[in-house]
Amino acid sequence: MRCTLALVLLLLCQDRDPAADLVDLLDVNDIAVRDDAQRRLRAMGPKALAALRKAPKSVETDALVADLERQAAEAKHDAGERRRQFGDTAPTGDLGLTFESQPYRGGRVIVTRTDKELRWRVGGAADDEGGKVRVETCKTCSPGLIFVASTRPVLLTLAGVRRWYSDYPIEFNEPRRGDRHRVGDFTIEVAWPRLLVTSGRPVDARAFARLSTGFVFELRTDVEAREGEERRPSGFRTICAGTGWCRCDSGPKAGAPETPMTTTGWIDREDSAVILPRTDDPAQYGVHEIAKITLTFRKPIEEPFEIEVLAK
Repeated sequence: MRCTLALVLLLLCQDRDPAADLVDLLDVNDIAVRDDAQRRLRAMGPKALAALRKAPKSVETDALVADLERQAAEAKHDAGERRRQFGDTAPTGDLGLTFESQPYRGGRVIVTRTDKELRWRVGGAADDEGGKVRVETCKTCSPGLIFVASTRPVLLTLAGVRRWYSDYPIEFNEPRRGDRHRVGDFTIEVAWPRLLVTSGRPVDARAFARLSTGFVFELRTDVEAREGEERRPSGFRTICAGTGWCRCDSGPKAGAPETPMTTTGWIDREDSAVILPRTDDPAQYGVHEIAKITLTFRKPIEEPFEIEVLAK
């Protein structure tokens, strides 16, 4: 009888929702424990919602429920955007990779190009008979340029992620300074005459440059339009120059590649940016004269891939 009871208790403990255990910790007196429980519940995502909805109402649980409901709505939205942009094909199904081979001192330099936003590394290389081929990389120029110690066709294993963007239409009606909208890790804030975008984690500046093409605004009906300077959003660019097979004047640099995003390199990572208006100069108006601000915010999403390609 005791063995049976112990077994039942063990099974009940195993079947208990782990989110429920974390919810119980939200009532303890230790602030560090409560903060850790909130962090872990957020990390669990929408699957923690059921346990949170059963918890006693509090400021903390209400905030967690709102945040996780937003995550669930975004996941549904992103799935729809994925279907709209790629149909039944995964974003990693078409990586846009092209390869060019150039002879170099008993081997070849493989030049890789793509029109997509990719971050990848070379996991290995083998010749057409399955023999392992030595691969040399440059800390600065790889993986866009790599050296393989073989003149024969080489099977390359590439692993990485592709970045694409999920479009979110956003409106600020009757905006005021400090009004905010949250998308993923990003917060878009009205900082008139600009919109300020901040991220909870550092993001590649290339992605920041593509978060939006700008915003448009509508004046209140009692405000007369005034002549102003036409504005255009700013952009980013990178430069890669030099000599030698990897474009470094002093030859390939030892170490893991530092610029893994596409063949043009990785720009400094940032945690904030501004969105400018597409047309008109908003500085001639006060925010109290604006009826609506609209924009399309492009949330960056990264999906992993691992492929084998034959470089001839």
